[in-house]
Amino acid sequence: EPTGSLKSEFNDDVTAALSATRNYWFRGLTGIHVSRRLRTSGTTLDSLKLILADPRDEAALNFRLRYEMAASAVEPARDYALAIEQTRQKILQSVIGLYEIRLQCQVVEVLFSRSVPPDRTEIFDDTLFITLFDWNEQRGYEFPESYRFGSHSLMYSVARRDFDLQFTRAGTNKVLRIKAQDNFDVVEAHMRAFGY
Repeated sequence: EPTGSLKSEFNDDVTAALSATRNYWFRGLTGIHVSRRLRTSGTTLDSLKLILADPRDEAALNFRLRYEMAASAVEPARDYALAIEQTRQKILQSVIGLYEIRLQCQVVEVLFSRSVPPDRTEIFDDTLFITLFDWNEQRGYEFPESYRFGSHSLMYSVARRDFDLQFTRAGTNKVLRIKAQDNFDVVEAHMRAFGY
């Protein structure tokens, strides 16, 4: 069932899915709310994996950013550079937030991708949520449409397989891994090694 407005039911469904899962996989532009959602839930995870836009690559940030700017009535020419920089900062803030919640996860893994779609994907043990950001303007909705799929659906299988493939193709050297015992120096060293 699509949602065309901000409904507490959607957030309630995501919170319930998070409370009942051992694995949470997220793909989206910045992931800025992931650590807060996990901290609030108090859930302990075996695996937290994220695919975020590569903050080094302006093209990776561009598509969704253009959509958000069109939806917010800003002056694109003047505000584009600022929006790019703010988006980069949100991604780096996400990494800091993930470090802060590392004790709730056996391992946190972050892949910075140059091909993150504009939509958001959240995969739990038995549920998939897809939020479509690029359809709102066409349909006249104020908030993005979100869809929920069970773990036995084709959409769930395809999304999970695609997630696995992205991490497999990236290899271990391109994934930031944060473990409970890591201090922040480890995270900084990883980020420097990745060129951030």
